[in-house]
Amino acid sequence: MPEKVTVSVDARSADGALLDALVDQIGFDVQWKSGPVPMGDAFAAVLPDAPRLVSGAGHDAMFVPSSSMLFVRSLNGGVSHHPDELSSDEDIALAVDALTAALDRLAR
Repeated sequence: MPEKVTVSVDARSADGALLDALVDQIGFDVQWKSGPVPMGDAFAAVLPDAPRLVSGAGHDAMFVPSSSMLFVRSLNGGVSHHPDELSSDEDIALAVDALTAALDRLAR
């Protein structure tokens, strides 16, 4: 008898209907699903002109209620989680400042 195989698919979209259509097309029996969740307001208060993303990014944040992630722009075409990922010193400093200000705001 063959062993049971578990397949995990990480699909992301700002459009929940597109995600549902993809799951239907693939035909998997879904065991766990999380719909698109807009990012919180803590960073928006600090950087109101920064793009707001809908992220399905998991990492440890998927286990922390009401969490947000701060993304730093990659100068290599969006390469992420790879040695070729490259961010400018200015963008990193801006992210540190935004995180510090957001934490200060949340701590009040």
